[in-house]
Amino acid sequence: TEAIGNSATNWIVPEDRDIVKKRMLGGYNKPYEVKALRKDGTSFYAEIRGKMMEYQGQPVRITALRDITERKIAEKELKKMSTAVEQSANCIIITNREGDVEYVNNQFTKQTGYTKDEILGKNPGILKSGKQSDEFYQDMWSSINSTGNWSGEIWNKRKMVKSTPSG
Repeated sequence: TEAIGNSATNWIVPEDRDIVKKRMLGGYNKPYEVKALRKDGTSFYAEIRGKMMEYQGQPVRITALRDITERKIAEKELKKMSTAVEQSANCIIITNREGDVEYVNNQFTKQTGYTKDEILGKNPGILKSGKQSDEFYQDMWSSINSTGNWSGEIWNKRKMVKSTPSG
């Protein structure tokens, strides 16, 4: 009840108030993110959704403010992990349960010679070097199918590049 009749900008950190005012005056109705203030004065990440409506014959703006702090923290952690995977010195390949490649990091493309476009959607069996036994692959896929993941090392071969005679 404290919010009724008060401007939404009262609960926004000072540096974000102009953004909110412009969007309110412009009738902006898509969600956007700002930093908001709690009753105790501490700030938090918030998503704002606003909509112009008519109430008792007068135009009013209905505004919803949602705390998205946990989501922002999770996004930051995900970005950190993504950066670590992408910059890893090891080849990282992620497949779906059918064995189709869904992701490879940059080190994979450097070491194998395959571009991401060439390998995505393919089965990693095209990398087989013949150095592991069929039993090795059966154990690997058994682990993937039962637990959803596998971690280990595989000896793979590089993509064969055909050279053209210069002439």
